[in-house]
Amino acid sequence: MNRVTSIILLITFSVFYIVYSFSIDNPSYDNLKLLGTAGLIQYLISVYSSIKNGQRLISPYIVFLTVLFIFQAGQSLMYPFDIISKRDLVGFIDITTVDVFNAQVVTFSFLAFFQIGSLLCRINRNKIGKSEQTELIQKNRLIQIGWFLAIISIYPYYQELIHNVLLSLLRGYGALYEGDVKIGLANLQSMIADYFIPSVICLYIGYRKNKSARTIITAILLLNCTIILVTGGRTEAVIILALLLILRNYLVKKFNKKELSLIAVAGVLVLILLAGISQMRSNTSRSFEETFAINDKNSSNGAVDAIGEMGSSMFCQIWTEDILSKTNQYRYGSSYLYALTTVIPNLGFWEIHPAKEHANLSHWLTTEKGFSFGTGYSMVAEAYINFWVFGAFMMMFLGFGLTKIFGMLGNAITGRNIAFTAFILVFFWFSLKLPRNSFIGAVRAIFYFALPIYWYTRGYIIKRSNS
Repeated sequence: MNRVTSIILLITFSVFYIVYSFSIDNPSYDNLKLLGTAGLIQYLISVYSSIKNGQRLISPYIVFLTVLFIFQAGQSLMYPFDIISKRDLVGFIDITTVDVFNAQVVTFSFLAFFQIGSLLCRINRNKIGKSEQTELIQKNRLIQIGWFLAIISIYPYYQELIHNVLLSLLRGYGALYEGDVKIGLANLQSMIADYFIPSVICLYIGYRKNKSARTIITAILLLNCTIILVTGGRTEAVIILALLLILRNYLVKKFNKKELSLIAVAGVLVLILLAGISQMRSNTSRSFEETFAINDKNSSNGAVDAIGEMGSSMFCQIWTEDILSKTNQYRYGSSYLYALTTVIPNLGFWEIHPAKEHANLSHWLTTEKGFSFGTGYSMVAEAYINFWVFGAFMMMFLGFGLTKIFGMLGNAITGRNIAFTAFILVFFWFSLKLPRNSFIGAVRAIFYFALPIYWYTRGYIIKRSNS
């Protein structure tokens, strides 16, 4: 199956969703199941076509694509097997089968265009790279910036982690979500803490040929993952595991078939663990021991519960459609433009930063619905609120852009381009949060983290050497 054939198939799927939606007056579960089956086939085609387009099975783009499908439509992907999770959206806060059906049509169509955009981006295998001298200079600079960022961020990072552990164990998991939200300079410590994982990525790249250093860094990341899980977190812990897989697969040794099989088994175990974490979040007064007790009456199929919980993110699209049907207040690209103002920190210029006011769609949705809990947001819903059904073309643009960045990782490594390797992997770390966030997260990841590290490693913000 070549790229053109894959694109034609994806366009056909999009046309099918639209035509089928107009032919159904009163959707039932069987209709949800049919669209879910089509969506699952679409996902498999997307993965296969990505591999044919030059991606590895475990690559930044395919990992992102998988996370995107799970969070945007995870529940629908289980319908073909007649699996309905306890967190099924039908019946959740007055959501109906019709609501889910309409959201499926938009979501799967947008995801098809996202993959079309990816396939329009050719991944070139350019063998021309940096000289050994330039590679050595960039590696030394990357190690320098890695240690610098580690030193300034390690205390606030672990202070926050340990604080969350003690808080959750002493007062329950609900205490983690209480308290005032910090903004502006008051959030400086948390902003500095965010540099810790990027610093670890820099050091892993810099010491990639040192097995002892790699082992220590891997142990640190696994420790962080464990602590995050104990505090009731899931997203960042999963991203750490995905990051470790990418680092190993690209910087050390490509996974063989046996290792891929073991990773698949481990993935199921992680999903079961995430289901337990989900129980903590839904009943925040429970302790860690109560949640993972062997005789827990609430336990069922952990993998199903985890996918069902993550897949419930489709409610962002459902509620956005509902609000827009009454207000017709589309953004016409403004949320993406306001997100760009994130590069200007709030140093007292505004009472509320424009990005927070106009680009933070999670806050908008939570306020519009009057909920006491944070809703988060989604890539599909943001494209829809800006451009209605034409948001599919925005998704196509995003698919092209992410493939352009992630697809260059192999070239950057074989071409000894240390600076660009760091840029891609640091951006990847933040990008996996985008399926449950607004575009503002991508802007912040690039301009506050990935680009400064890239510039320093290239020598743009220090005195250039004669390389």
